[in-house]
Amino acid sequence: MSRYGGFLDVAIKYVCRVRYGLGQPPKLSDSGVPIIRATNISRGKIDSRGMIYADVADIPLDRAPLLHAGEVLVVRSGAYTGDSAIVTEEWSGSAPGYDLRLTPEGVDSRYLSYSMLSAGVLQQIDVDKSRAAQPHLNAEDVGNVVIKLPGREEQQRIADFLDARTAEIDLIQCLRKKEMSLLQERMSASLVEKVLPGSDLPGWRRTVVKRMFDTCRSGFWGEEPSGYESDVVCVRVADFRRNSYRAGLDAETMRSVSPDQLRLRRLSPGDVLLEKSGGGEKSPVGFAVSFDGDRVAVCSNFLQFLRPAKGVDSRFAALVMSALYRSSRNIPFIKQTTGIQNIDLGGYLSQQLSIPDLRRQQEISITLDREIELTSSLGSSVSLQMERTEERKRALITAAVTGQIDVTTARGADLP
Repeated sequence: MSRYGGFLDVAIKYVCRVRYGLGQPPKLSDSGVPIIRATNISRGKIDSRGMIYADVADIPLDRAPLLHAGEVLVVRSGAYTGDSAIVTEEWSGSAPGYDLRLTPEGVDSRYLSYSMLSAGVLQQIDVDKSRAAQPHLNAEDVGNVVIKLPGREEQQRIADFLDARTAEIDLIQCLRKKEMSLLQERMSASLVEKVLPGSDLPGWRRTVVKRMFDTCRSGFWGEEPSGYESDVVCVRVADFRRNSYRAGLDAETMRSVSPDQLRLRRLSPGDVLLEKSGGGEKSPVGFAVSFDGDRVAVCSNFLQFLRPAKGVDSRFAALVMSALYRSSRNIPFIKQTTGIQNIDLGGYLSQQLSIPDLRRQQEISITLDREIELTSSLGSSVSLQMERTEERKRALITAAVTGQIDVTTARGADLP
């Protein structure tokens, strides 16, 4: 061990018990003991979204005892390998999932949790997880990670300091998230107001959704790419840019499509892409975007492409479909008999609405696209602020747990 400004270099295995969690989850139920998985571990905290449950009788407690407050969970594999979170009183009595659990035995639990978020520890973890073909950590990897360890009282002072300072930062981040949400809500309200007015306006005519289009055809997934001319871009739901209601430019998936299928299903700029299958609890099926790609492309079989009819502005048509979604008019037409949502196209496209003449459609489209661009710009600015604030938080944690700042006087706490 080497001394570093009053701090000792100590491997985690000397101050913690490092164990594995459950591995595969037991039989699940609608309620019971929460099972904390990698998806619930985020930046030092446990997130309840997507939590699964099991009956306590189905949990092998001899192999994986229930968690208690003060333990630290570390993501063992996947995209978020190395992320960690402390178990608070709220989650005491939960079950560990597949991930690793650290039980402090010679270190303050809060100090340990902050140390796991510091730059030095994350760098060590990055080296360990990169040794496998897929990001992965085992108990030995984490046990050998070295942290900076001061005396017990100093650990508690640092943890108290960071509790207070990170709470302030988290509040700022919470307010910025609310700002992002309000920007999107305002944009959605403007979209619905402009293309789906509550009452008929002068010059607007009554119609049904399907009459806005002269082609309505299912997408096609095709075959594995062959490396020949039959390979074309295939636009998926994952390619939707949901804030701008567009898709295509960033699509990278290639599929092999026969000439006959391509003749039937080749996309044209301005086509409306409607998600007809997929969705989920938080993002139900039915989202729609404009295709703005400039390459030969089809869309996947989870999508329907709609080609606007003569006299209908293509962008306006896409914005109408987007407004139907934003006003939840897709919900009554969602059918779900399996894990995938499907939309009843016949019923959904038979909804009545009013549309103006072509010139007015184009004017509305231009106005809304300007609003969308402004909202996107403001959102990007808020996102950048959030990124910088998060960097500031990580720098503060690193400085505190390595002794670079004196938390008693908070000297150096305003490091850039």
